[in-house]
Amino acid sequence: MVRWVVCSYDEASKVEGGPFLLHELRQAAVTVGGYSGQRDVERGDCTLLVRRGEGPLVQVEEGMFSCGGTMSLPLVLSALGGDAGEALAIAFTPQEVSEAKSAGMKVLAVASQTDAVTLADSGADIIVDSLLALGRFHDAGSFEAQLLKLEDTEGQSGTVRYGRNFLR
Repeated sequence: MVRWVVCSYDEASKVEGGPFLLHELRQAAVTVGGYSGQRDVERGDCTLLVRRGEGPLVQVEEGMFSCGGTMSLPLVLSALGGDAGEALAIAFTPQEVSEAKSAGMKVLAVASQTDAVTLADSGADIIVDSLLALGRFHDAGSFEAQLLKLEDTEGQSGTVRYGRNFLR
């Protein structure tokens, strides 16, 4: 069961369906952590937000951290206190996919900046071209059901689902 969702807040807030998904996750009581390269960004629908700052990772207020170093999806999961086995990373670049997979997270990649084949080669479990593909859900269980619909449920080894097709 996915209990933690981590993403780049900057990318998720501008990609199609991103603001809707973050709001739906909050309404469904799924814990969401994001990171932002902006110093003055607000948390929005994220439970926790790591934003650009000075020095090491430090908490500046409830739900808000500052970090002067390299920010990544595993860093956000660590700040949340989450378990990688129960986490979904929403990735926008091959580097984010690789980092999240190396940390043991399930990865939903969005083909907004990078083509689907490159994301699949990086190890993405699910690839969508819009976060609207997740649809509406009302709790963590129905969110998990939406993810399962997008995964390789037909047992086609070596493939990644992209829309209605499987990429090999």
